[in-house]
Order: sequence, then C-alpha cells, then structure tokens
Amino acid sequence: PALQPATQLPLLALFGLVVFLGLADTAQAGRNLATKLTWTIWWAGIIFTFILVGRLWCLLCPIGAVNEWASRFAQPARQWPKPLRNLWIANGTFVLLTWADVQLGVVRDPRVTAWIILLLLVSAALTGLFYQRRTFCRYLCPITGLIGIYSMVALVELRAKKCEACQTHREKECFLGGPMNVGCPMFERLWEMDSNAYCNLCFECVKGCTQDNLVLRVRSFGKDLWGATRRHLDEAYLAVVLAGASLYLTGEMVQPWHEALDRIASRVPLHLLGFTSHKTVETLINAVLFLVVALGLIPLLVLAAAWVAQRLLAWAGKAVRLREIVTVFGYMFIPIGLSMHLAHNLHHLLDEGPGIVPVIQRTVNRFTPVWAGVPAWDLPPLLSHEVVYWMQMLLFIGFYGVSLYAGARLARRYFSNAETTFRATAPMVLVSLVLMLLNVYVLSQPMSARHSH
Repeated sequence: PALQPATQLPLLALFGLVVFLGLADTAQAGRNLATKLTWTIWWAGIIFTFILVGRLWCLLCPIGAVNEWASRFAQPARQWPKPLRNLWIANGTFVLLTWADVQLGVVRDPRVTAWIILLLLVSAALTGLFYQRRTFCRYLCPITGLIGIYSMVALVELRAKKCEACQTHREKECFLGGPMNVGCPMFERLWEMDSNAYCNLCFECVKGCTQDNLVLRVRSFGKDLWGATRRHLDEAYLAVVLAGASLYLTGEMVQPWHEALDRIASRVPLHLLGFTSHKTVETLINAVLFLVVALGLIPLLVLAAAWVAQRLLAWAGKAVRLREIVTVFGYMFIPIGLSMHLAHNLHHLLDEGPGIVPVIQRTVNRFTPVWAGVPAWDLPPLLSHEVVYWMQMLLFIGFYGVSLYAGARLARRYFSNAETTFRATAPMVLVSLVLMLLNVYVLSQPMSARHSH
C-alpha cells in the first residue's frame, strides 16, 4: 500500500517547488528551475520511458495522485458520460496547449508553466470529487492520449495469463476491488485488455487477483500497434496529428525557420488589420501554420492516401469504408511521430541537459543559506552534435522499420490476400516515407536551444 504514496508525495512536493519558482523566481526561462526542469529534463526525458515501461509515469504522477485521492475521499458514484469515454477532449486539450506554446511560448515562460501545473492539479482534484477513480487521467489529461499511444510500443506488458480464467471468475477483484486492492483506477478490464494504452502499471489488479492469473512480461517492441484487437478513430487521428505536430514544432526550433517566417510575413498584408509589430506578425503566422499543418495538412495527406487505397481495393473487388482504412492504418504513424519526439528531445537532453547544474546552483544560492558554488553557464554538451545527429538518424531508421512492419501486419490482418494487402498499404507507405524524409531534413538543419529563441 505504501508503494504509490512513497513516489507520489515527493513528486508532489517537487511540483509545488516548480510552481513556487515559476511564480517567484526570474522570468528568464533558461535560468529558472521551473522551466528548465519541466521542459528540458522532465518532458524531454519522459518520452524515453514510454518505449521502455509504458505508462509507468502515470503511476508516479502527482496530478494523477491528486485525482485518485480526491476520488477516494469523496467516493462519488457518478461515472464519466459514456459518449465522452474517448480521447477527443484530451486530444483537443493537447492541441490547445501545444498551440499555446506556439502562440505564447509556454516553455519560455516560467509563470505560464507554473499556472499550467496549478490548473492541472485543480482540474484533477475537482474531477476526482465528482467522478469515479482516475477519470481525469483516463479521459481528460492533456497528455493521456500521447502517453497511451506511445506506450503501445513498450517492451513490457501486464496481462492476464488466461483470459478464460478471468471470465469465469465472478468476483473480478482486479476491476471492482477487494480486501487487498481498490480495483483498476484506469477502468481497464484485464480479461479484455490487449494494449498498453491505458494500463499505468499500478499493480492494483495484481494485489487483488486471487487466481494468480496475471503476469508482467517482456514482449516484442511495438506489438500493440498490430496485435491489439480494438481500433479507435480518436487514437488513429491523434497518431497522425502527433506526426505532424512533432515535425512542425521541431521545424519551428531550427534556425532557418525564422527566415522562412519573415518571407511569409512579407507576403501576408497583416498590417492592413493593424498588426505592425514584427514579433506579433511572426507569432500569428506561426500559430496559424501550426494548426494548418498539424490539424489539416498532415491528416488530409493521410486521408488522401486512404482514399487512394480505397479506390485500389475497389478495383480488386473489395469494398472498404474510408473510415476503416484511416482507423486501421493510423497506428502505423505512431512510430513516425514517436521517432521525431525521441530524436528532437535527445538533442535537448544531451545538448541542454547539463545546463540544469548551474540552474540548480543559482536556485540554491538564492533561496537557501547554502552556497552551491559559482554557476558555470557554459557547460559543454554531453555528446558532440555530430554524434547526436547520427543517433537521431539511427532512431529514424529503426522506427521507420517498425512503421513499415506495423503497416504490413495491419494490412495482412484486415485484408485477405497479398494483392489487396499491397493495394491497401502502398499509399500509406508513401505518405510515411514523405513524413520521415521531412523529419530527416528538419533535423539536418541547425537547431536553436529550447529557451533561446
């Protein structure tokens, strides 16, 4: 019983420190521990945990803990409305926060960072007071969808050994709770679960299972992409949006991007609407382009590929709905977006990560009586840019291979023979290749530091 609080309480205290420093310390993001720790260390590093241990962060997350503690305290009987039991609200919130970063520079503003954390904590607590279990974590958290679909590639899984044993066992302590556990906080039914997308490895099911029917095991990398039986449009759409968003946000950080924005600004007569500040014009164009690319252009490109696949399948005498093609093949774009997230954040961790040391020294010197030494602001990166670049390229090659393999397995599963498999897959492979080549091109450009532009 002490396992979760032993990790959640210290992290909640750390979040409190981040909020305090975000509001009380310097507005310089590169020298404020709130932004440095949140965006350069936590956000950059957490992506790598998804591919290893799935949603383990959700077990530790203090925001999720507040949601669950509030629910246990209030014991609400109300369930989240059935029509809203999907990722569409969470997807919208994620896009909104990402757009706000483009528009307001969230990662470059310690105060905004602090207010976002406070807003999430309050939202989680209020949700727990009115709805059962971790409703906030399952349906409302802005990054629940991202964590879920990226966790589908993880190397470990918690599963029922024999689903038949679960189905014939009436008590279902793993889901409903019992003397030794509180039941699955994420509303997962172990006898049906075949994906890591919503399992946060809290082991409440393990503590409650009286049948010794659960196992934590190593499995094939990316297995859920093609092995999960249930496909959902909200997950597939998010996978495509993340591929576009990660590409755009990385492109927005490379140095040539601002030159491109200047060229666009010179051709868009925003001065006629009263916008004359160069910074304001650049911010507006950047924000609009993000929405156009992430929510429009990339999804439309995938939709066009699905339409071509539908026509090719029709010529082979197989009628398939467009929605089904998009929903099935959307999962092969998860490795595309994930590879860019990993490659992008690899740069931040290895290049900017050492900068956390002088930030900690400065914070200790200012807010405590302890002297931590003179901060050295010019620490070198952990690895040279050339080494990091080739590590990024290896990530791209490996994850593109996973994407192709997932596409082939999905096509074989949902289409009957080699001819229809090829017809269904070929347009999607072409789009994934275009996106991956764009990823390679963007990361071949010189990149600005996260807090310098």
